[in-house]
Amino acid sequence: MATLVAFNATKVAMVALRAGYAAIMQPGPPYQPGPTGGFPQQGQQGYPQQGPPPQGYPQQGQRYPPPGYVPQGYPQPGFPPKKSGPGGGVIALIVVAAVLVVAGLGVGGYFLFRDSDKSGSSTASPSSQAQPSGPPDKYVALPVCTTIGDKLTGLPSLTTSGPEPASTSNPDITMSRSSCTWNETGKASGVVSLVLSASKQSGSGAGERSAKAGFETATEKNSEPISSLTTATKAAYVDTPAAHQCSVRFYQGNIEAEIIAGSPSPSQVDKPRCQANALKLAEAVSESIS
Repeated sequence: MATLVAFNATKVAMVALRAGYAAIMQPGPPYQPGPTGGFPQQGQQGYPQQGPPPQGYPQQGQRYPPPGYVPQGYPQPGFPPKKSGPGGGVIALIVVAAVLVVAGLGVGGYFLFRDSDKSGSSTASPSSQAQPSGPPDKYVALPVCTTIGDKLTGLPSLTTSGPEPASTSNPDITMSRSSCTWNETGKASGVVSLVLSASKQSGSGAGERSAKAGFETATEKNSEPISSLTTATKAAYVDTPAAHQCSVRFYQGNIEAEIIAGSPSPSQVDKPRCQANALKLAEAVSESIS
């Protein structure tokens, strides 16, 4: 649309320019000589009759006038005076002004339509782009550590931390985390770390996608799936650097959990028993979330 407006304005400007040029170059009326423009033929009217010389001519004995002198009452030699009225320069100025006005309108229309097209396209683009969607957030808060501990017996003393806000580079969510630690000398220990991912936009599914991504990153290597933890969305055993410790990772909706169970002593390595303790603690956490 903008290109069409600019093209039409250019055509109008060219037509006006041609019309002005034709007006300037049009020839004027031919020159008509006046009564004194030629010499009368002998015997025609116009020759002076005998008698005293006409006024302005020197009498006998007088000096002749200098060259270029025209007697009084005779027209000046040369072409007739120009007629009054607007000349070619004025017409040229009018044509140029008209061309500039038309060109200005064309350029203004071009930018006006171009800007309106841009604003229209920029306004329509967000709605035309498909927004990501997914399951709504299942949870809005993390479970309390005491609620988890009440589901188990024989746990050591409890130390809690959080919940508190957590930093994230994901612009679509906000995060909060908490941790529960059961530790006492001579007893098996347990540590639970929880992360809640809350979607900023309802229905976007960003919270669960974040929890799933964290679980998949943690279980990418050296992991073993767990099918018995049915309350969780997905779970797996994950190897740990310490031989006397065992770890379970799972995500449930928009919550990601890490459970670490430890033997009473670093020298006591019993992997099957360690994994069983980690799974029991993971089941308590999952039930507390639900």
